[in-house]
Amino acid sequence: MSQFLQELEKAPVLADGAMGSYLFGRTGRLSETNHVYEAFNLDMPELVHEVHLAYLRAGARCIKTNTFGANRVHLKEVGEQDRLAFINRAGVAEARRARDLVTEKAGDNYSRYILGSIGPPLETRDSDMPLAETYLEQLEILIEEGVDALLIETFYKLDELLELVDVESGLLLCGFAFFDCRMDDARFVLEVVDGAYRSGATAVNRAMARELLVEDGRVVGAGVEDRESGMTLEVRAMTTVCCAGPWTSGLSASAGSAPVVATRLTKGVHLVLPGLASDDALVINSNDDARIVFLIPWYGRTLLGTTDTDHAGDPGDARVEAADVAYLLERVNRTLRKPRWTEADVIASFAGLRTLPVTSDSHPSNVTREWRLAEPMDGLLVPVGGKYTSARADAAAIVDRVLIRAGWPVRASPTEDRPFPWCPAEPFDAWAVDQVSEAVSLGLDPVTAHTCTLRHGTRVARILELVRDNPDLARRIVPDAPFCRAEIVHAAREEMARSLDDVLRRRIPLILLSRLDAETVCEIAALAAEHLGWNDARCREEAASVISSRRRQDTAP
Repeated sequence: MSQFLQELEKAPVLADGAMGSYLFGRTGRLSETNHVYEAFNLDMPELVHEVHLAYLRAGARCIKTNTFGANRVHLKEVGEQDRLAFINRAGVAEARRARDLVTEKAGDNYSRYILGSIGPPLETRDSDMPLAETYLEQLEILIEEGVDALLIETFYKLDELLELVDVESGLLLCGFAFFDCRMDDARFVLEVVDGAYRSGATAVNRAMARELLVEDGRVVGAGVEDRESGMTLEVRAMTTVCCAGPWTSGLSASAGSAPVVATRLTKGVHLVLPGLASDDALVINSNDDARIVFLIPWYGRTLLGTTDTDHAGDPGDARVEAADVAYLLERVNRTLRKPRWTEADVIASFAGLRTLPVTSDSHPSNVTREWRLAEPMDGLLVPVGGKYTSARADAAAIVDRVLIRAGWPVRASPTEDRPFPWCPAEPFDAWAVDQVSEAVSLGLDPVTAHTCTLRHGTRVARILELVRDNPDLARRIVPDAPFCRAEIVHAAREEMARSLDDVLRRRIPLILLSRLDAETVCEIAALAAEHLGWNDARCREEAASVISSRRRQDTAP
């Protein structure tokens, strides 16, 4: 054990934490113990072996056994309690087999370690069986099999964990909570666009690519329409990158008689609901359709999602349907004791489309989300799939391909070690404390000051300058959402907002968080009009459009 901890301190260690996700992708089934039952009860240990080998070959120094939920209670529920020892021993054996194989072929002096992994699935929390009786047998087997360390996961209460491990025995070495990133997708996009603009790119709003330009069998650019003036023009390029999302197939079809890149569109729906007492995110597993649903704290509300259903037809027609709302509410109400949400609790909802490759998988959730870069015609690159998490690395790969096509040298991506455009140069936490303190001194309430700092990064300085010039802009736009009036002015002046919907949906997500009344919408429109050059008629038109959209939201689906 001491050697194991010393190795952890000396070099980064990659642990196998994707077993369940990998097997879900291969089998289409997901449960709290997916990796146990898929791998051994269905006699597919080679799947587990494949995952272990991939991690070790990528440089992992530590891999986990796939024994997380193989405890007495859960196995009894499925009539497999007599296989408890077999499943846990097999989990260690598979990890050891992969480790020994890689070590032998590598011929190096690295030590590679095996963690025995256990933890309580949700089902065991309501069991009458004492925790010690539930897990001690599993622990003893893993120790007997010679794991290098034990990883005891997802115990939500310390007293539950202490029923298994005596602190004074020295066995409990450390504990941790799992954290992930919380984001505002619209702010993410704006920050990337701003960074590109400041690096020399041309950024144009309200422009639509209508068709690809083809000459002698090669794509040489795109025909673009200015959606405000109606003017069209040709934009020519050595290489055209078609990042049209769900419109990819339609746009690529303009380069030939059939879609150049076929894509499968799947719809994801989110509901915005009242805030929960906890600021922790929750993940809910659904055994009915092998999907997971997230409950995420979001600006004082709760974001519930998402669905995964096929979408056919115009991408612009994607809508939240009654079945989507019913599905999400049923999933969350099945798990949470309270609150018991109904359609009346839904503050807002929205639908988006994923652009995925066409595969033979029948269920949308089985389709890979892996990013790939297609080159269907000379002069044309088409990215498909991917996530925000890997977007920067994907973009670097696109730039590399463009440079290769142009015959220019490819250098290491400068963004690899470069912070995001609005990230401060100094340590973020200390910087944020200073910004929040200044914002509060100027009249913003503490929650709004904190939210504003997180949303705008270094650009919060421009918000605060507006408040210095006009202290009334420090007021919240509405009492129940943490946004100040200065953010409306900032969106109009600095963030290419062209409509009131731009301001209240894609710059400040107020439409999604509050049931805005007509008087409030008109007041916001008047403030934005001062900086967007709207006359009274345009101001009324913009307000009416948002009010109408809000009413449709209240009556949908």
